[in-house]
Amino acid sequence: MTAQICAPVEDGTITADDLKLLETLIVAAGSGNIAPTVRVPLQQVVEGGATVTADASASLRAACETFSVARTEIE
Repeated sequence: MTAQICAPVEDGTITADDLKLLETLIVAAGSGNIAPTVRVPLQQVVEGGATVTADASASLRAACETFSVARTEIE
């Protein structure tokens, strides 16, 4: 699930289509399947709607980078 959340923000931008996908994934993230380190910035991005702040976007990218590093270390 986290990989699906992180995929749209890998390039550093969040398009309207990315936002729609993230809005869908936030429902699943709310079920507790996503670590708070990713879920909280995801909520900030989604709550921003069409005006996603640079800080919210950067926080989600940073959380995703941390997730990617941790995932690589486990594999």
